[in-house]
Amino acid sequence: MKINFIAIETNFGYYFTDNINNERYHNTKINDLKFDGEKPEKSFHCDWFIIKDFPKMVTMEEQQADINKRFELKEPEFFKDLPKIIKLEDVLIEEANNENNYEKQYTQDFENKRSLYAFKSDPQPPKDIPIDFEFVVVGKLEKISGKIPFKYKVQSTEWDIDGTMDLTNNDIVKNLIDKIVTPSILHHELPSKITSHNAYKIIRQYIKQNINLNYATITSDYAFCFTVEKLIQLNEEEEYIVNENILTKRKPKYVKRYRKSRKVPIFEMTWSPENYSGYTPIKGFVGKNEKDLKDKIDKYLKDLIIEINKPLVECSYCNGEGVIVQKKIDINKGR
Repeated sequence: MKINFIAIETNFGYYFTDNINNERYHNTKINDLKFDGEKPEKSFHCDWFIIKDFPKMVTMEEQQADINKRFELKEPEFFKDLPKIIKLEDVLIEEANNENNYEKQYTQDFENKRSLYAFKSDPQPPKDIPIDFEFVVVGKLEKISGKIPFKYKVQSTEWDIDGTMDLTNNDIVKNLIDKIVTPSILHHELPSKITSHNAYKIIRQYIKQNINLNYATITSDYAFCFTVEKLIQLNEEEEYIVNENILTKRKPKYVKRYRKSRKVPIFEMTWSPENYSGYTPIKGFVGKNEKDLKDKIDKYLKDLIIEINKPLVECSYCNGEGVIVQKKIDINKGR
């Protein structure tokens, strides 16, 4: 058996794998191997391991056959005339001519008393067997940074009642050619992005979990469009008229009502290619690697919620009788 490895040399040792074809589901053999007599260290990537030096020998543990195979008398105190120990080779009949007979055959004399004996043997420690291998260094780096956690809560479906799920590293989009030519342990360092749709889901859920309802409210919350409006408390109640029968064919019935606050749109979005009419498509996020991508998403969310939750500012020209209304947030500013 020959095993091929690819490796990346660093100042701290060699990162290596036997998954040389970047298979998605790979059953590594490295867990069963020793490199110059030592087990390798596991890295942050399930397929990649670490050794300090270039290997001179690779061995695999091979289980050795048990020795001293025998039958021991189960109850020697009751059967004092019988031998306490019988060697296997003394009672075993070789059946060389019958290849389909996998059951051991014993002498007739032993078969008559076999139930009185228990089979025993002594296990041997495994033996390290050298294997043929090829260890190819495909690149050199000063170090390999670990993979950062990438996880954002989003709604599982369009309905709140269905709960949330996590968007993870598996939802990050990378160029296919880059993934093919780059060892999998470095995939988190490739240019990374998330789609407009996933950006929409992340922002929508983050706002819902962090909005301060004293200053803002969500007035549209759908899988295709989302709106946040600023709440402005009125110094005096504002009168307005509504038709209570507007949803029926009955004669209009107008009643007078009063509102204590008014709303001003502060944030709205849809996603591409949904592009729901009248709403601005949110752009996806792009980073030079997964860490940069996460940093940009986190900064956007932090800055956005500060704007949404910003307390109203009293207008200095009207002695507190009015407020300075924020401008509507440019959802793709600086992106």
